[in-house]
Amino acid sequence: MYLGQGNQAGVRRARTRVASARDGRHNDPIGSDRQGHLPLAEQGRRPRGKRNRLASTFRLEVSVSFVMMEIPRYRMCRGFFAAVPGPISGSDLHRQCQCDYLAGMSGWVKVPRRLASLSGKALSDFSMIHDSDRILLGLSGGKDSLSLLHVLRHFQRHAPIRFHFAVITIDPISGSFDPSVLLPYTRELGIEHNYRREPILDIAQTHMGKDSYCAFCARMKRGLMYDTARRQGYNVIALAQHLDDLAESFLMSALHGGKLKTMKAHYRIDAGDLRVIRPLVYVRERQTAAFAAENHLPVITENCPACFSVPTERQHMKALLHAEEGRNPQVFKSLLATLKPLMAEGLEDATSIQDQLRTMASTDLRGPIHPGNADGIMD
Repeated sequence: MYLGQGNQAGVRRARTRVASARDGRHNDPIGSDRQGHLPLAEQGRRPRGKRNRLASTFRLEVSVSFVMMEIPRYRMCRGFFAAVPGPISGSDLHRQCQCDYLAGMSGWVKVPRRLASLSGKALSDFSMIHDSDRILLGLSGGKDSLSLLHVLRHFQRHAPIRFHFAVITIDPISGSFDPSVLLPYTRELGIEHNYRREPILDIAQTHMGKDSYCAFCARMKRGLMYDTARRQGYNVIALAQHLDDLAESFLMSALHGGKLKTMKAHYRIDAGDLRVIRPLVYVRERQTAAFAAENHLPVITENCPACFSVPTERQHMKALLHAEEGRNPQVFKSLLATLKPLMAEGLEDATSIQDQLRTMASTDLRGPIHPGNADGIMD
């Protein structure tokens, strides 16, 4: 699909002007004046009017037929014409424009429709992003946080509200884990990257107490993210936990803690000055893995130096769910219906949202809560 495709009216006008030029009638507004005199470039005059803006800006010395045939294709990328030297053919210009356009993308990739749909549904259901929010995304280098980086960029460009976001990476200073490789990538994307180094492994050895390493590390990282957000003026923290993570947390809490709880989709911290959002709560892990692999995102495979060296209870729950899904492919749809009211805890209007989600879940336990996307959770 070329740039400007769908501009059929422009194509029809171009064909008419080309036919006129071939008949010797110089009635084209770009290549000549409106009385059929010599082309404006030969008169030394600058073409005027809305349709002449492109030729005026770049002063292309091209034939009338070339301009008429090629301009509709490049209406959306006129800024790249400035780099095209001298008289050239239409095919050369097309290739040059494509190269410059791809270079201008700066590493951002298109988010698949289903991933965008599920994330957008979660953002809407739990009122996660408000107008003028300043969001700080926790970027660990895993497939999930890298996927959320591009999802937030997608909604920043297409959502009807305006918001700003940046990223933060916590380096635990471990010999087996170096997240600094993310810095060139975010620099290429042109996004602000807050990078903090903290010897979490060393601190854990003396201050961890009865907590597991995962719990201690998560608490340390949250504290550093909160501190950075307050210093830099951010009011929202974005985390990349997905539906698989929430299901695993639910089982761990139910089987080992005796409580029915899981991670919250959107809540305000106890201090009251920051909100935490998880836009991927409807997204499966396999979807973020596929997105990261297909687009060659710079994933740091082992982004937790302790969890990958020692088996954890979460890994056991992941294996348990995987085995159950092999027997019952609908298990995550059922779990999602169970988890929705628990996800809403912590919101200012949590009571009304919980009631709505319970009603939706009770009407259909077989799929997502919105019609037309019944298979979205499973893919």
